[in-house]
Amino acid sequence: MCGFVLSNFKFDFKKNSKVIRHRGPDQTGNYKDNYINILFNRLSIIDLNKRSDQPFRYKNYILVFNGEIYNYLELKDELVQAGYKFKTKSDTEVLLFSFIHWKEKCLKKLEGMFAFCVYDISRKTIFVARDRFGIKPIFYYKDDNRFVVSSEKKSMFELNIEKKLNVEAMSNFILRGVYQNDKNTFFKKIYSLEPGKYLKIENKKFEIQKWFELEVKKEKIDYEDAKIKLDHLIKKSLRLSLRSDKNIAVSVSGGVDSSTLIYKLIETGDDNKIKYLVHWTCNDENDEKKFAKKLAKKFKKKLLISNFRKKDYFSYLKKVLNIIEEPFGGLSLMSSLKTFENLKQKKIRVLLDGNGIDEILGGYNHHISAHKKNFLDYRNQPVQGLKINFPQDILKKKWLDNLPNFKIQKRFSNPLKDSMYNDLTGSKLRRVLLQGDHLTMSQSIETRYPFLNNELVSFCFSLPNKYLIKNDYGKYVLRDLLNEKIFWDHKRPNQDPQTKWMHEFVLDRFVKELEKEEDFFDLGIFDKYHLLRRLKQWKSNKTGNSAFPMYMLLGFKFIKKNFT
Repeated sequence: MCGFVLSNFKFDFKKNSKVIRHRGPDQTGNYKDNYINILFNRLSIIDLNKRSDQPFRYKNYILVFNGEIYNYLELKDELVQAGYKFKTKSDTEVLLFSFIHWKEKCLKKLEGMFAFCVYDISRKTIFVARDRFGIKPIFYYKDDNRFVVSSEKKSMFELNIEKKLNVEAMSNFILRGVYQNDKNTFFKKIYSLEPGKYLKIENKKFEIQKWFELEVKKEKIDYEDAKIKLDHLIKKSLRLSLRSDKNIAVSVSGGVDSSTLIYKLIETGDDNKIKYLVHWTCNDENDEKKFAKKLAKKFKKKLLISNFRKKDYFSYLKKVLNIIEEPFGGLSLMSSLKTFENLKQKKIRVLLDGNGIDEILGGYNHHISAHKKNFLDYRNQPVQGLKINFPQDILKKKWLDNLPNFKIQKRFSNPLKDSMYNDLTGSKLRRVLLQGDHLTMSQSIETRYPFLNNELVSFCFSLPNKYLIKNDYGKYVLRDLLNEKIFWDHKRPNQDPQTKWMHEFVLDRFVKELEKEEDFFDLGIFDKYHLLRRLKQWKSNKTGNSAFPMYMLLGFKFIKKNFT
């Protein structure tokens, strides 16, 4: 896990290295010639020896790589048979040789999470690629003469590039909750390379191609055989995810997802690598730590509990916004950050997380609704484009009139599968993964998502609906696989008391600040009269779900003040 910056113009290596030092505190390296400048910060996870430091060079090729190639040992065997000789024990060297040997076709052979750049010194070409589901981020900037490729936007801000807010993206987000749904970010000319795509740069020309599309084989499989294969694929992915030379922790709540991780880790026999189970809470009314404690006790693992309280609120709000550089939709990111800070103190460098399982096995309530009715009834909070989230009168009319359309992907002609697919490939999961990356990497921690294994994802999408949802339970086949080992409950109440806290102490402070800050309205997005009227209504009535819109507004306010 690492961070890198690549540009066709000179920049201060030392200064920029400090900006993304959190992504790689173990080693800093650089490369430059008359065409390209490359900076790299390394977080050492596999092969801790300096022989695996980056930028990694072999003959005329330079590689910078952020991520992990879980199946690097298997690929290494293939490359050895092809005549390649290795000097390291790292996945970095395997990745570079894979690219040299198979070119862009190597991408389909890679299992893992990655964002990497390969620079061909002789041809002066750059190849940039991102993993299938967008676990690792990569951004690029381009104007008439210059370009930058980087792991985080904040490194770009140090390069004296234009910092102009993308008002269209902001307007779409404030009303629909949609962002990270395409290449656009909240800043003009700064783009996200979309998941499953690669970028070729030659003579300042950008060519972007899609290399991955989810392949779903239509196969008839007996229910009991489906459980056996699901069990096999989960364990297979977990074994790959455990390849690390550093200590590992597992995020747990006691629900289906985290229970699956723990139980299946135990069954693989590799759970000795797990040093901690990690749980966070900020709501005594719906606190799930009793479930986490049961798991920890059962499997004789240390449990690290992080308690997020009201006194932490404003300091962590600022921390999160500085880290992710964009608005966000909930309290969970703030409480998560506190947890990651605690993990860093325990010298944990790798965290296993259960995100992704709901998207591939129909785990959300709106999946059940889609299964019962149709895809257009799909709803989620924050809204994913099908429902206006915020009163429209708070926006200036010109932005309402030019609001980009949100396109629903209907790939399967199956309401349930379409709903799952949109969550997997669209705004919902992509946003979670981006924010997760930035928050954990701010503490020099790598997060791995075993359920986002390509073979596992493809298999789950091939299963009949009746295996996924039964008796109003999502993830049914997984629940049945674990049987008595889990709590057979539906989605528990939200752990975040965000609406309650918003009415208790946040709204009042925010309204007072907003009344004084005219520059916020200089954005030209918001109608001051109607926005303040709505906020005061929420404050006085102490009703309504004001939390998500409020976090969006807090984010915009912060971006306007700090990033432009």
